[in-house]
Amino acid sequence: MKLAQYLAENFGDVLYVSSEEFASPTMTKKVNEFLNPLPARLHFAENLQDPNLSDYQFIILDSVNDLGLKINEYKDMRKEHPDTAFIFILQHTKAGDFKGGKDWEHIAEIAGEVYKGVVTVTKNRYAPKSTLDFFRQFGIQWQEPQSKS
Repeated sequence: MKLAQYLAENFGDVLYVSSEEFASPTMTKKVNEFLNPLPARLHFAENLQDPNLSDYQFIILDSVNDLGLKINEYKDMRKEHPDTAFIFILQHTKAGDFKGGKDWEHIAEIAGEVYKGVVTVTKNRYAPKSTLDFFRQFGIQWQEPQSKS
């Protein structure tokens, strides 16, 4: 969400598509905690059917797995919106692989894994691989999620 905020405040209109948590108390809490004030150019949607994707320079898909998005559908979206940057989030298996196989990683320009707020870039067609601590970058203190009892 902080990346979405950063993009909206500095570069253009952002659509954050969150089918799994959209309008949930958890999502509302995150938005209120991390995005106060909410940038005018940051918008949220539950699916890809309702918003006009042409209105956005950045579209964050959280998560591809929950949306049920297939690679061919994504490729069609890219063709329809060639000037839009798509950021897709994939769930991972217990083995640490992306759900849906390596195909998603192959079509990505930049790929990485997030652990405790640190992104480790595993593929980058534009620059060397690196790491970025999002929490430190955005002045947030990492906290372990509370276990559900």
